[in-house]
Amino acid sequence: MADSTIIYSVFIGSPGGLVGERKAFRELVQEWNEDIGLHHGVQFRVLGWEDAVPGKGRAQELINPLVERSDYFVLLLHNRWGTPPGPTERPEDPTSGTEEEFRLAEQCVADGAKAMRDIAPIFKAVSPEQLADPGEKLKPVIEFKKEIESRYSHLYVEFDEIALFQRIVRKLLYRWGVVDGGNASMRASLGDSPANDDLQQPQTVTTEDISKEVSEAERLADEGKLVEAEVKFASAVAGRADIDAIYRYGHFLYRVGRLAQAEAMYQRVLDIASDESGKAVAFGKLGLIEKTRGNLHAAEEYLKRSLAIEEMLGRKEGIANQLGNLGLIERTRGNLNAAEDYHKRSLAIEEALGRKEGMASDLGNLGLIEQTRGNLVAAEDYHKRSLAIEEALGHKEGMASQLGNLGLIERTRGNLDAAEDYHKRSLAIEEALGRKVGIASEFGNLGLIEDTRGNLDAAEDYYQRALAINETLGHKAGIAAALGNLGLIEEMRGNLETAEDYLIRSLAINEAIGSKEGMARNLVGLGLVAMERGDVTSQRSRWTRSRDLFREAQMPHVVEQVQGWLDALPPE
Repeated sequence: MADSTIIYSVFIGSPGGLVGERKAFRELVQEWNEDIGLHHGVQFRVLGWEDAVPGKGRAQELINPLVERSDYFVLLLHNRWGTPPGPTERPEDPTSGTEEEFRLAEQCVADGAKAMRDIAPIFKAVSPEQLADPGEKLKPVIEFKKEIESRYSHLYVEFDEIALFQRIVRKLLYRWGVVDGGNASMRASLGDSPANDDLQQPQTVTTEDISKEVSEAERLADEGKLVEAEVKFASAVAGRADIDAIYRYGHFLYRVGRLAQAEAMYQRVLDIASDESGKAVAFGKLGLIEKTRGNLHAAEEYLKRSLAIEEMLGRKEGIANQLGNLGLIERTRGNLNAAEDYHKRSLAIEEALGRKEGMASDLGNLGLIEQTRGNLVAAEDYHKRSLAIEEALGHKEGMASQLGNLGLIERTRGNLDAAEDYHKRSLAIEEALGRKVGIASEFGNLGLIEDTRGNLDAAEDYYQRALAINETLGHKAGIAAALGNLGLIEEMRGNLETAEDYLIRSLAINEAIGSKEGMARNLVGLGLVAMERGDVTSQRSRWTRSRDLFREAQMPHVVEQVQGWLDALPPE
C-alpha cells in the first residue's frame, strides 16, 4: 500500500439516455479505488451534473465549476446530442450542455494553470439503421465526431456492449492512475508541479520523434507490456496525422484482437492518405480484418483493391504481400492449388527482393498447404525453413506460428509429447505478445492433444477457453473450430443432443465462411452422432457429403479414410 494518496477528480459528461453506462462508470471507479488504486496511492472521485449544488441562475453555470476543478474529463455520447444550455447568440455557442462541458474541458487542458490533464471521448456504437437515417438528435453527434476526427485533437474509442465499455474504462483508469498517476506521485514527492512539468514538453514534434515513440511502443508490446505499449501508441497518434504511426498502432490493435479499433485506424489512414501507397496498405489490412471475421468476400475485395494499386505503382513488396494474403483466402475456401499459386508467386518476388520476413511467411503458408494435403515431410521442411528465418530475425510472432504448425505435424504423426512441447512453446510466446488469435489457436491445439489422449475434461477446458476468446474477437473460423471440437467431446460422452447442437452451429458458420474442410469435419461428427443413434441412412448421407467436400478441399488422404468408413457400412 502506498504511503500517501493522490486524489484525482474525473468529470463524466453525457446527455440523457446513458444511465446504465454512467452507473457502470461509477462502479468501476469504486472497484479501482478499492483494489489497484489502494496499492498505487491514487484514488479517483467521480463528478457529474448530479453533484452540482442547486441554486439560482443558469443550470449549466452551476455544473461548469465541477468541470473546471476536475483533473480528467470523460465525454460519453451515443445517439443524442442533448438539450441547449441556454439561448445561443453566436454560431460558435455550444448547442448542448454536454458540448459546453467539453469545450470548457478543452480550455482547461490548454490552460497550464488548470488541473485538467486529459480528455477521453467515448462513443457508444449506433445501429446501421440509425446511421442511415440519423434524425435531428443523432446528426450533431455525427458532425461532432467528424470534427474531432478531422482535427485529430483527441483519440476517441467506441464500444457496442457494456463489457467493452468496462474494459475501456479500466484501461483509462490504469493509464491515468498508474502511468500518469505514478509519475504524478513521484513529482509530488520531489516537490515539482505536474502542471509546470507538462509545460516543459517540446512545442514541435518531428516525424522522427513520432517514429521513435512508435518504435518504443512496439518494443514494449514485444515484451508483453501491452498497457504501457498502448499508452505510447496513443501518445504518438493523438492529435497527429502521421500515417505510419496510425498504421503501426492499427497493427498492434489487430494483433491483440481489437478488430473494430484496428479497423478504425486503417479507415483513418484511408481518410488522410494523400498518396495511393498509403491506401494500398490500409486496404490490405482491412482485408485481413475481414478474413479474421470470416467475411471472405469482403476480404478478397479489399485485398484485390490493394493489389491493383500496388501493381499500378510497381511496388513489388506490396504486390508480394497481397498475393500472399489472397493465398490465405483461397486456402480457407479449400482451393489449395489456387492458394499454392498465390504463395509461390509471392515467394518468388520476396526471394528476388531478399526480403526474409516475407519469405518466412510464404514458406509457412506453403507448409500449411502441404499439411492439408497430407504431405507431412514436405510440410515439415517448409515450416522448419520458415522457423529458421523467423528465429534469425527475432520475429516472435512468426516463431510462434511455425512452432504451432510443427506441433500439428507431430500430433498427426501420433507424437503427442513432442506436439505438446511445440504448442506450449508457441502459447508462451503468444501470451507474452498478447496475440489473442494465436492464444486461442494454441488452446484449441492443446485441447486436441488432450482429446487424443482421452482426457476429455482437460480437452473441454481448452476448447471452452479457445471459444471464449474467439467469440470476443468475432473470429468465425475459430468459433466454428471450437464448437466442432466441443461437439466431438459430447459425442464421445454419449450426450448426442448436445453434440449435435454444437456440430450444427459449427457447420452453419463454416458454410457461411465457405470453409470446405470445416464443413467436411462437421459432417464427420454428425455422421458419428447418427451412428450412435443407429440411423445408418443419415450416417451414410453425412459421410458421403463429407467425403465430397474433402475431395473439393483437395485432401485425398482424408477422402480415402472417409470412403473406407462408407465401404464398411451395411448395404442400403
